[in-house]
Amino acid sequence: MIPCDKDLERCVLGAVFFEREAMRILLNAGVTSNTFYHPQHGLIFKAIDILHEEGDPIDQLSVTNALREMGTLDQIGGEGAIAG
Repeated sequence: MIPCDKDLERCVLGAVFFEREAMRILLNAGVTSNTFYHPQHGLIFKAIDILHEEGDPIDQLSVTNALREMGTLDQIGGEGAIAG
């Protein structure tokens, strides 16, 4: 079984919301959306990565909108999944 820790994945994603530099560190370490065991977390990371590449802010609203534009907001559990 592949090791996974849902809380750790949430912490990694949450770090990017609080510190933009965290995204650069993750990308330099080779983290991608496929790194995450939980598919919902991978989708959230993908949305964050797109925002990061475009130089857009990474916050709850922008990530929610990016997921909506990607057509994956419902797959991650809706708007509440970003807040929770």
